[in-house]
Amino acid sequence: MRFTRSPRTAVPCFTERTNYVILRAGDRRVASRVCAVFEVAETGLIIAWREYWDTADISRQMSVDVAGVLAAAVGDEQAIA
Repeated sequence: MRFTRSPRTAVPCFTERTNYVILRAGDRRVASRVCAVFEVAETGLIIAWREYWDTADISRQMSVDVAGVLAAAVGDEQAIA
């Protein structure tokens, strides 16, 4: 077993949320469940922030492949047309 973060150096804080996005192409609403991990220093400041989500779930909702999801994220409408 290998730990990548230790509570001795910063307190981890996990959050789960659902983001809702309206896509420009087709005005489709997409929901993505997100897990975020914050590392909070003793000062109360966030010193690290990571987010994880299921790209395959987003792809299914958009009816496109993963390349299409990435193109939509950067606003490349020609790639998703």
